[in-house]
Amino acid sequence: MKDSSENIYDIVVIGGGPIGMFAAYYAGLRTLKVQLIESLGELGGQLETLYPEKEMINVPGFSQIKATDFINRLVKQLNEFPVNLLLNNTVETITNHDGLFEIQTDKVTSYAKTIIIATGIGPFEPKKLPLSVDQDIEKRFISYYVKNPRAYQGLNIAITGGGDGAIDTALELMNYAKQITIIHRRNAFRALESNMVKIENSEVKLLTPYTISGLEENLKNKDGRLKIYLDKVRDSEERLNINVDRLIVSFGFKANNRIQQSWGLNLERNLIVVNSKMESNRKGIFAIGDAAIYPNKQKILANGFGEVPIAVNSAIEDFSLTSNRNIHGIVQ
Repeated sequence: MKDSSENIYDIVVIGGGPIGMFAAYYAGLRTLKVQLIESLGELGGQLETLYPEKEMINVPGFSQIKATDFINRLVKQLNEFPVNLLLNNTVETITNHDGLFEIQTDKVTSYAKTIIIATGIGPFEPKKLPLSVDQDIEKRFISYYVKNPRAYQGLNIAITGGGDGAIDTALELMNYAKQITIIHRRNAFRALESNMVKIENSEVKLLTPYTISGLEENLKNKDGRLKIYLDKVRDSEERLNINVDRLIVSFGFKANNRIQQSWGLNLERNLIVVNSKMESNRKGIFAIGDAAIYPNKQKILANGFGEVPIAVNSAIEDFSLTSNRNIHGIVQ
Protein backbone atom coordinates (compact mmCIF):
# COMPACT_ATOMS: atom_id res chain seq x y z
CA MET A 1 0.00 0.00 0.00
CA LYS A 2 1.15 3.55 -0.73
CA ASP A 3 0.71 4.68 2.87
CA SER A 4 3.26 2.12 4.05
CA SER A 5 6.93 3.15 3.99
CA GLU A 6 7.84 -0.44 3.16
CA ASN A 7 6.78 0.15 -0.44
CA ILE A 8 8.41 3.59 -0.90
CA TYR A 9 12.01 3.70 -2.12
CA ASP A 10 14.54 6.50 -2.40
CA ILE A 11 15.61 5.11 -5.77
CA VAL A 12 14.09 2.45 -7.99
CA VAL A 13 16.55 1.17 -10.59
CA ILE A 14 14.91 -0.27 -13.70
CA GLY A 15 17.16 -2.78 -15.44
CA GLY A 16 19.31 -5.54 -13.95
CA GLY A 17 22.24 -5.54 -16.34
CA PRO A 18 25.78 -4.62 -15.23
CA ILE A 19 25.06 -0.88 -15.10
CA GLY A 20 21.77 -1.31 -13.25
CA MET A 21 23.38 -3.62 -10.69
CA PHE A 22 26.21 -1.17 -10.05
CA ALA A 23 23.70 1.68 -9.72
CA ALA A 24 21.78 -0.25 -7.03
CA TYR A 25 25.06 -1.08 -5.26
CA TYR A 26 26.30 2.51 -5.35
CA ALA A 27 22.96 3.74 -4.01
CA GLY A 28 23.45 1.21 -1.20
CA LEU A 29 26.86 2.75 -0.50
CA ARG A 30 25.02 6.03 -0.01
CA THR A 31 22.65 4.19 2.42
CA LEU A 32 19.63 4.79 0.24
CA LYS A 33 16.61 2.53 0.21
CA VAL A 34 16.76 0.84 -3.19
CA GLN A 35 14.66 -1.44 -5.34
CA LEU A 36 16.00 -3.09 -8.51
CA ILE A 37 13.47 -4.25 -11.13
CA GLU A 38 14.47 -6.66 -13.93
CA SER A 39 12.17 -8.10 -16.59
CA LEU A 40 14.19 -11.30 -17.01
CA GLY A 41 14.50 -14.15 -14.54
CA GLU A 42 18.20 -13.49 -13.87
CA LEU A 43 20.55 -10.56 -13.50
CA GLY A 44 23.20 -9.71 -16.06
CA GLY A 45 21.35 -8.43 -19.12
CA GLN A 46 22.73 -9.24 -22.56
CA LEU A 47 26.09 -10.34 -21.18
CA GLU A 48 24.60 -13.16 -19.13
CA THR A 49 21.81 -14.04 -21.56
CA LEU A 50 23.71 -13.93 -24.86
CA TYR A 51 27.45 -13.78 -24.22
CA PRO A 52 28.34 -15.54 -20.94
CA GLU A 53 31.67 -16.82 -22.36
CA LYS A 54 32.69 -13.48 -23.86
CA GLU A 55 36.07 -12.19 -22.65
CA MET A 56 35.63 -8.69 -21.20
CA ILE A 57 38.51 -6.31 -21.87
CA ASN A 58 36.94 -2.86 -21.46
CA VAL A 59 36.26 -2.68 -17.72
CA PRO A 60 38.69 -1.23 -15.16
CA GLY A 61 40.68 -3.66 -13.05
CA PHE A 62 40.48 -6.59 -15.46
CA SER A 63 42.69 -7.08 -18.49
CA GLN A 64 40.46 -10.05 -19.32
CA ILE A 65 37.53 -11.70 -17.56
CA LYS A 66 34.66 -13.89 -18.76
CA ALA A 67 31.31 -12.12 -18.85
CA THR A 68 29.62 -14.64 -16.58
CA ASP A 69 32.41 -14.32 -13.99
CA PHE A 70 32.16 -10.55 -14.17
CA ILE A 71 28.39 -10.71 -13.63
CA ASN A 72 28.89 -13.03 -10.66
CA ARG A 73 31.22 -10.48 -9.08
CA LEU A 74 28.64 -7.74 -9.58
CA VAL A 75 25.94 -9.91 -8.00
CA LYS A 76 28.18 -10.60 -5.00
CA GLN A 77 28.85 -6.88 -4.67
CA LEU A 78 25.13 -6.09 -4.92
CA ASN A 79 24.36 -8.51 -2.10
CA GLU A 80 26.39 -6.39 0.32
CA PHE A 81 23.33 -4.17 0.78
CA PRO A 82 19.62 -4.97 1.35
CA VAL A 83 18.48 -4.10 -2.16
CA ASN A 84 14.90 -5.18 -2.83
CA LEU A 85 15.18 -7.28 -5.99
CA LEU A 86 12.25 -7.92 -8.33
CA LEU A 87 12.96 -10.40 -11.14
CA ASN A 88 10.46 -11.35 -13.87
CA ASN A 89 8.79 -7.95 -13.50
CA THR A 90 8.28 -5.71 -16.53
CA VAL A 91 7.67 -2.03 -15.82
CA GLU A 92 4.58 -0.91 -17.72
CA THR A 93 3.75 2.60 -16.45
CA ILE A 94 5.45 5.41 -14.53
CA THR A 95 3.06 8.06 -13.22
CA ASN A 96 3.30 10.93 -10.73
CA HIS A 97 1.29 10.41 -7.55
CA ASP A 98 1.34 12.58 -4.40
CA GLY A 99 4.91 13.74 -4.89
CA LEU A 100 6.16 10.23 -5.72
CA PHE A 101 6.56 8.12 -8.82
CA GLU A 102 4.13 5.23 -9.03
CA ILE A 103 5.77 2.35 -10.87
CA GLN A 104 3.42 -0.33 -12.11
CA THR A 105 4.90 -3.59 -13.31
CA ASP A 106 2.95 -6.48 -14.77
CA LYS A 107 2.79 -7.89 -11.22
CA VAL A 108 3.21 -5.25 -8.50
CA THR A 109 3.17 -1.51 -7.72
CA SER A 110 6.09 0.36 -6.16
CA TYR A 111 6.63 4.00 -5.20
CA ALA A 112 9.86 5.94 -5.64
CA LYS A 113 11.23 9.37 -4.89
CA THR A 114 13.56 9.01 -7.88
CA ILE A 115 14.07 6.54 -10.71
CA ILE A 116 17.20 5.47 -12.59
CA ILE A 117 16.59 3.72 -15.90
CA ALA A 118 19.33 1.28 -16.93
CA THR A 119 17.49 -0.91 -19.40
CA GLY A 120 20.14 -0.84 -22.11
CA ILE A 121 18.51 -0.78 -25.51
CA GLY A 122 15.41 -2.38 -24.01
CA PRO A 123 13.76 -5.55 -25.33
CA PHE A 124 15.72 -6.50 -28.41
CA GLU A 125 15.92 -8.81 -31.37
CA PRO A 126 18.82 -9.40 -33.76
CA LYS A 127 19.09 -7.55 -37.03
CA LYS A 128 18.89 -10.07 -39.84
CA LEU A 129 20.21 -10.32 -43.37
CA PRO A 130 18.46 -8.00 -45.85
CA LEU A 131 17.39 -10.90 -48.06
CA SER A 132 14.86 -13.70 -47.97
CA VAL A 133 16.24 -16.72 -46.12
CA ASP A 134 14.68 -20.18 -46.09
CA GLN A 135 13.50 -20.95 -42.54
CA ASP A 136 15.11 -24.38 -42.54
CA ILE A 137 18.47 -22.91 -43.59
CA GLU A 138 18.19 -20.21 -40.92
CA LYS A 139 17.41 -22.75 -38.22
CA ARG A 140 20.21 -25.16 -39.17
CA PHE A 141 23.03 -22.86 -40.24
CA ILE A 142 22.58 -19.30 -38.94
CA SER A 143 23.26 -17.82 -35.50
CA TYR A 144 23.10 -14.23 -34.27
CA TYR A 145 25.29 -14.54 -31.18
CA VAL A 146 27.60 -17.07 -29.56
CA LYS A 147 26.55 -18.33 -26.15
CA ASN A 148 28.76 -21.43 -26.12
CA PRO A 149 31.92 -21.16 -28.25
CA ARG A 150 32.67 -24.86 -27.72
CA ALA A 151 29.70 -25.66 -29.97
CA TYR A 152 31.82 -24.38 -32.89
CA GLN A 153 34.75 -26.70 -32.24
CA GLY A 154 36.43 -27.74 -35.49
CA LEU A 155 33.93 -25.94 -37.73
CA ASN A 156 34.42 -23.64 -40.70
CA ILE A 157 32.72 -20.38 -39.68
CA ALA A 158 31.71 -17.25 -41.57
CA ILE A 159 30.88 -14.06 -39.69
CA THR A 160 29.21 -11.12 -41.40
CA GLY A 161 29.45 -7.67 -39.86
CA GLY A 162 32.04 -4.95 -39.32
CA GLY A 163 31.62 -3.74 -35.75
CA ASP A 164 32.90 -4.78 -32.35
CA GLY A 165 30.35 -7.61 -32.18
CA ALA A 166 31.71 -9.32 -35.28
CA ILE A 167 35.36 -8.87 -34.31
CA ASP A 168 34.77 -9.94 -30.70
CA THR A 169 33.00 -13.06 -31.96
CA ALA A 170 35.91 -13.93 -34.25
CA LEU A 171 38.41 -13.52 -31.42
CA GLU A 172 36.24 -15.63 -29.12
CA LEU A 173 36.05 -18.48 -31.65
CA MET A 174 39.70 -18.49 -32.69
CA ASN A 175 40.52 -21.21 -30.15
CA TYR A 176 37.64 -23.42 -31.31
CA ALA A 177 36.80 -22.99 -35.00
CA LYS A 178 38.87 -24.64 -37.72
CA GLN A 179 38.63 -21.61 -39.99
CA ILE A 180 37.02 -18.17 -39.66
CA THR A 181 36.05 -15.83 -42.47
CA ILE A 182 34.73 -12.31 -41.83
CA ILE A 183 32.52 -10.79 -44.53
CA HIS A 184 32.04 -7.01 -44.45
CA ARG A 185 30.56 -4.57 -46.92
CA ARG A 186 33.33 -2.02 -46.33
CA ASN A 187 37.11 -2.24 -46.30
CA ALA A 188 37.27 -0.40 -42.98
CA PHE A 189 35.93 -1.89 -39.74
CA ARG A 190 34.27 -0.10 -36.82
CA ALA A 191 35.90 -2.16 -34.10
CA LEU A 192 38.39 -1.49 -31.32
CA GLU A 193 41.76 -0.86 -32.93
CA SER A 194 43.71 -3.23 -30.68
CA ASN A 195 41.31 -6.05 -31.54
CA MET A 196 41.70 -5.34 -35.26
CA VAL A 197 45.46 -5.71 -34.84
CA LYS A 198 44.87 -9.16 -33.34
CA ILE A 199 42.63 -10.12 -36.26
CA GLU A 200 45.09 -8.87 -38.85
CA ASN A 201 47.89 -10.87 -37.20
CA SER A 202 45.80 -14.04 -37.08
CA GLU A 203 44.71 -16.60 -39.66
CA VAL A 204 41.22 -15.10 -39.86
CA LYS A 205 40.33 -14.40 -43.49
CA LEU A 206 38.80 -11.01 -44.37
CA LEU A 207 36.49 -10.70 -47.37
CA THR A 208 35.88 -7.02 -48.12
CA PRO A 209 34.00 -5.21 -49.50
CA TYR A 210 31.40 -7.94 -50.07
CA THR A 211 27.74 -8.45 -49.27
CA ILE A 212 25.80 -11.71 -49.07
CA SER A 213 23.44 -12.06 -52.02
CA GLY A 214 22.19 -15.62 -51.47
CA LEU A 215 22.30 -18.74 -49.31
CA GLU A 216 21.65 -22.36 -50.10
CA GLU A 217 22.53 -25.77 -48.72
CA ASN A 218 25.34 -27.45 -50.57
CA LEU A 219 23.91 -30.92 -51.07
CA LYS A 220 27.13 -32.23 -52.61
CA ASN A 221 28.58 -32.50 -49.13
CA LYS A 222 27.14 -35.51 -47.30
CA ASP A 223 27.20 -33.67 -43.96
CA GLY A 224 25.48 -30.62 -45.40
CA ARG A 225 27.19 -27.25 -45.63
CA LEU A 226 25.99 -23.74 -46.30
CA LYS A 227 26.89 -22.18 -49.62
CA ILE A 228 27.17 -18.38 -49.39
CA TYR A 229 26.98 -16.25 -52.54
CA LEU A 230 28.85 -12.95 -52.34
CA ASP A 231 28.69 -9.81 -54.48
CA LYS A 232 31.47 -7.27 -54.42
CA VAL A 233 30.27 -3.79 -53.50
CA ARG A 234 30.09 -1.41 -56.48
CA ASP A 235 31.16 -4.19 -58.84
CA SER A 236 28.20 -6.32 -59.84
CA GLU A 237 30.37 -8.36 -62.19
CA GLU A 238 32.68 -9.69 -59.47
CA ARG A 239 31.09 -12.52 -57.50
CA LEU A 240 32.29 -15.49 -55.52
CA ASN A 241 30.94 -18.16 -53.20
CA ILE A 242 32.23 -19.95 -50.12
CA ASN A 243 31.11 -23.06 -48.23
CA VAL A 244 30.90 -23.02 -44.44
CA ASP A 245 29.46 -25.06 -41.59
CA ARG A 246 27.87 -22.07 -39.83
CA LEU A 247 27.13 -18.42 -40.54
CA ILE A 248 27.02 -15.89 -37.69
CA VAL A 249 25.17 -12.69 -38.55
CA SER A 250 26.59 -9.91 -36.36
CA PHE A 251 24.66 -6.81 -37.36
CA GLY A 252 23.70 -5.90 -33.80
CA PHE A 253 20.24 -5.73 -32.31
CA LYS A 254 17.20 -3.55 -32.79
CA ALA A 255 15.26 -2.42 -29.77
CA ASN A 256 11.54 -2.46 -29.11
CA ASN A 257 10.98 0.47 -26.74
CA ARG A 258 7.22 0.57 -27.17
CA ILE A 259 6.61 0.59 -23.41
CA GLN A 260 9.29 3.22 -22.71
CA GLN A 261 7.69 5.48 -25.29
CA SER A 262 4.66 5.78 -23.01
CA TRP A 263 6.70 7.03 -20.04
CA GLY A 264 6.69 10.66 -21.20
CA LEU A 265 10.44 10.84 -21.83
CA ASN A 266 12.19 12.69 -24.63
CA LEU A 267 13.72 10.09 -26.94
CA GLU A 268 16.34 10.28 -29.66
CA ARG A 269 16.82 7.16 -31.77
CA ASN A 270 14.73 5.34 -29.13
CA LEU A 271 17.19 6.33 -26.38
CA ILE A 272 16.47 8.63 -23.43
CA VAL A 273 17.87 12.14 -23.81
CA VAL A 274 19.67 13.24 -20.62
CA ASN A 275 21.60 16.29 -19.42
CA SER A 276 24.98 16.46 -17.68
CA LYS A 277 23.36 15.14 -14.46
CA MET A 278 22.02 12.12 -16.38
CA GLU A 279 18.52 13.50 -15.81
CA SER A 280 15.73 13.18 -18.37
CA ASN A 281 13.08 15.77 -19.18
CA ARG A 282 11.02 14.37 -16.30
CA LYS A 283 12.54 15.73 -13.10
CA GLY A 284 13.56 12.88 -10.85
CA ILE A 285 13.94 10.32 -13.63
CA PHE A 286 17.53 9.59 -14.67
CA ALA A 287 18.95 7.30 -17.37
CA ILE A 288 22.38 5.70 -17.65
CA GLY A 289 24.27 3.19 -19.78
CA ASP A 290 23.04 2.26 -23.23
CA ALA A 291 19.55 3.55 -22.34
CA ALA A 292 20.82 7.15 -22.29
CA ILE A 293 22.01 9.48 -25.02
CA TYR A 294 23.78 12.84 -24.95
CA PRO A 295 26.29 14.63 -27.22
CA ASN A 296 29.41 12.54 -27.96
CA LYS A 297 28.06 9.57 -26.01
CA GLN A 298 30.41 6.58 -26.09
CA LYS A 299 28.51 3.30 -25.76
CA ILE A 300 31.03 1.26 -23.82
CA LEU A 301 30.59 -0.48 -20.50
CA ALA A 302 33.23 1.57 -18.69
CA ASN A 303 31.41 4.77 -19.64
CA GLY A 304 28.14 3.43 -18.24
CA PHE A 305 29.78 2.65 -14.91
CA GLY A 306 31.07 6.24 -14.79
CA GLU A 307 27.54 7.56 -15.27
CA VAL A 308 26.28 5.70 -12.18
CA PRO A 309 27.66 8.02 -9.46
CA ILE A 310 26.64 11.06 -11.48
CA ALA A 311 23.01 9.90 -11.55
CA VAL A 312 22.87 8.71 -7.93
CA ASN A 313 24.61 11.79 -6.52
CA SER A 314 22.42 14.07 -8.63
CA ALA A 315 19.34 12.33 -7.25
CA ILE A 316 20.58 12.84 -3.70
CA GLU A 317 21.41 16.50 -4.31
CA ASP A 318 18.19 17.36 -6.11
CA PHE A 319 15.75 15.46 -3.92
CA SER A 320 17.32 15.65 -0.46
CA LEU A 321 17.27 11.88 -0.13
CA THR A 322 19.61 12.22 2.86
CA SER A 323 17.05 14.13 4.92
CA ASN A 324 15.38 11.01 6.37
CA ARG A 325 18.57 9.04 7.10
CA ASN A 326 21.14 8.76 9.83
CA ILE A 327 24.61 7.21 9.81
CA HIS A 328 23.09 3.76 10.24
CA GLY A 329 20.92 3.99 7.14
CA ILE A 330 17.33 4.87 6.38
CA VAL A 331 15.04 5.82 9.20
CA GLN A 332 11.80 3.90 8.59
